[in-house]
Amino acid sequence: MSKTISLIMQKGGSGKTTICDQLAFSLREMGKTVEVIDLDDQQSSRFVNEEIEEPEYTIIDTRGALDMPIELNGENLSIEDVIESSDLVIIPFLPEADSEAPLANVVSRCKKVGTDYRIVFNKLDMRRVVDQIMFQNVCADYPGKVMKTALHQGTAVSQARLLSKSINDVDSNSKPAKDFSALVKEVLEVVNNG
Repeated sequence: MSKTISLIMQKGGSGKTTICDQLAFSLREMGKTVEVIDLDDQQSSRFVNEEIEEPEYTIIDTRGALDMPIELNGENLSIEDVIESSDLVIIPFLPEADSEAPLANVVSRCKKVGTDYRIVFNKLDMRRVVDQIMFQNVCADYPGKVMKTALHQGTAVSQARLLSKSINDVDSNSKPAKDFSALVKEVLEVVNNG
């Protein structure tokens, strides 16, 4: 049975598309069949879908504006429709002061429809005090919902996006490549074992 993973955050630049693409590339590298549905207005996903009838995993990249209807195959959907159809919602979180309210909004919507969610820290730098504080606060506010894997910045991430490739194809020894490898394993554990 196909599993659906949605990336949702009510904040532009949080890393939804990059995480979506790299999860898809990683799953494909593991021999899984994957379909990406890009619902973002920018349509900036770099992942190229293959012709497959029933993918094992569908990954949905959503727009930041959560209250606007989403058109998919001629139907208008709400973000709640997307959340409800998901087995897991991944919420990319940048450790910035203006990220907390959008995070709370997405979490509230997931709880409302009863969909499991996980928060992944993106561009985390624990050398910065603000990142340490944000990490502690989010872990305290959402116990058990913060992914163990945090994503770090690195040139390999930008290069992978620019080249429309897996980060492993660009630099498999980089810290971000190791982060994404750990993240996909963690996501699979959550989505397949509930």
